[in-house]
Amino acid sequence: MKRALGFAYLALIVLGLIHILSPRLEAQNNSNQPRDGACFYMDSDYRGDSFCMNAGEDLRNLEARFNDKISSIRFFGRARVVVHEDESFRGDSRTFTGDVSNLGNLNDRITSIEVR
Repeated sequence: MKRALGFAYLALIVLGLIHILSPRLEAQNNSNQPRDGACFYMDSDYRGDSFCMNAGEDLRNLEARFNDKISSIRFFGRARVVVHEDESFRGDSRTFTGDVSNLGNLNDRITSIEVR
């Protein structure tokens, strides 16, 4: 009985670790991820639909599918991302240089992006 209970606890710990690490593993296996750039996710913790951009690219106006729907950003290599609330790089903006699992007050408010 003790052995079965110990195995159940071990299985729960392993499943918990898989759940915690799965967003990072999904992003690492994404063949579209840039060498230097960032990926943008519709849900916090790097989950949900996503798209990636290389350093040097920008989007003046996100397509309707992603406009005002970005919740997290994952960085690859060396990149700096400037997000803007309005199209054509206007409105409130913020610069990021590393992973952001939850955009907080900018959650679902991004319309244009610059990746440098």
